Amino acid sequence: PRLWTAPHTRCIMRNPRLAVGLVAFGAVVTLAFTYSRAQDAASSYTPQTRIAVCDLKEVLANFPKAKDLYADLQKRRTEIEMEDKKRRDALENIEGELAQLKRGGTEWERRFAEMQRLGIDREVWLKHQNGMMMHEHHKITRALYEEVVQAAGKVARDRGYHLVLSYDRNMPETANSQELGAMLETRSVIWSDSQVDITEDVLKQIKSSN
Repeated sequence: PRLWTAPHTRCIMRNPRLAVGLVAFGAVVTLAFTYSRAQDAASSYTPQTRIAVCDLKEVLANFPKAKDLYADLQKRRTEIEMEDKKRRDALENIEGELAQLKRGGTEWERRFAEMQRLGIDREVWLKHQNGMMMHEHHKITRALYEEVVQAAGKVARDRGYHLVLSYDRNMPETANSQELGAMLETRSVIWSDSQVDITEDVLKQIKSSN
C-alpha cells in the first residue's frame, strides 16, 4: 500500500525548484522578523546611567567662603560665651552675698529677688542667642550646599555623568559598635573607583567661581 501524502506535498516533491524557492522565502521571512525585533530593541535602548561620587564633607570643609563664614560664627559664639560668663559670675556673687545675710531679712529678700530676676533674664537671653546661632548656621550651611550642588552639576555634565552620590572617602572614627552600626546604616556608597570621584574637580569649580 502507498503512503498517503497531501497533494501540495506531492507537487513540491515533483518540483525541486519550487521547494528551493519556498525554503528561500522562509529564510527571508525569518530574517525580516529578526531585523524588525532588533530595530525595536534598538529604538527602546536607553544609555546606561553614569554615576560619580563626591565627598560632601570634604568639599564643605575646604570651601574658601565657608571658612570665613564659620569663623565669623565662631567669633560670635565666643562673644556669647564671654557674656554668659559675666552673667553667671553676677549670679554667683549674689548667691555668695545671700550666704552672709540673715535668711528672710529685708536685704536678703531684696538680693534674692534680684538673683531670681537676673537668672530668668540670663535663661531667656541665652535661649534667644542660641536660637539665633542655630538659625545663622542653618542659613550658611544651606547656601553653601546649594553652591556645591551647582558646582557638582557642572562638573558632572562636563564629564558625562548623570548622577552624583555623596560619600565619605575615609571611614569615620567610631567609639563603639552602636556608633559603627549607625554609621554603616547611613552609608550609601560602600565602594567606588577613584576614577569616578569628582571631589577635587568640584572644589576647583567652586574656587574658580568665587
